[in-house]
Amino acid sequence: MKKLFVVIVFTQLSIYLKCEELKYASIDILGGGIVAGIQSCFSQKPTIKSISKAFYKGCIGGAIQHSSKLLIKQSALNNNFDLVWPARICNSLGTSIIYNASQNKGLFDEFYMQFYFMYLKYDVKNNKFNTKVDIITSVNSLYMCINNNYKFNFIKSLKLNVLYFDNYEEQEIKPYVLGRAIGNSMYVVKQKFYRLDNEGNYYEIDKNLTVRHEFIHILQYEQYIPLNSISIDKLHIKYVSDYCLLNINFGLLYFINDKIFGYDNNIFEKQANYYKK
Repeated sequence: MKKLFVVIVFTQLSIYLKCEELKYASIDILGGGIVAGIQSCFSQKPTIKSISKAFYKGCIGGAIQHSSKLLIKQSALNNNFDLVWPARICNSLGTSIIYNASQNKGLFDEFYMQFYFMYLKYDVKNNKFNTKVDIITSVNSLYMCINNNYKFNFIKSLKLNVLYFDNYEEQEIKPYVLGRAIGNSMYVVKQKFYRLDNEGNYYEIDKNLTVRHEFIHILQYEQYIPLNSISIDKLHIKYVSDYCLLNINFGLLYFINDKIFGYDNNIFEKQANYYKK
């Protein structure tokens, strides 16, 4: 049954994947396997069998995570956000499978999901529910709430399951920042910006592209939460592990990638640019 599930997942992905997509899919799939494999060494006595088992289950989770980005790319065809919630659930399911794999649990024993400034956990096996406060999301959102340059957008927040803010700060023409995602929160500037097309005509930059770009970063942020079991949680900081989520994993990986390859070749930025349109 498990082997059949693996075949179905990878067959479905192969239908949609093109050459460039295969590169990004490989990063997500192998990344999920590597994360689960490494973590399994900390949750149990490591053996070749336990690591390989966690790895292949983690690859399943990574494949499901990647399908969430395919949904965002699909929504770009109609330039709407109809598939955002399915993408969120899909990404959460993949992340949950990776975490379960690393703890030597069944694929669907526990389900985790980012929900605004909270991180939800449902123990399917024991029918228990738990929640944590996402510190990075909460602090960043609080900052934007008290800053007059930002205004909370309730409708967009409902559509995206993200704490979404409009930024009214005036910027120079170049360099400019169209938006930014931190944790499970983001802002997008309201100021209009224009670019030249190949014929020398100016056109207004579509802000929906920016929203989808930043949303991909939010999916990436959630992807690496399972690494907390070998980073923050191992520190046993009082109250943090039990009641709060402090997810520095994506930020750290992004920073390292940026320092080694630069912004233009940062794999997280290239992936977000590819799936936003």
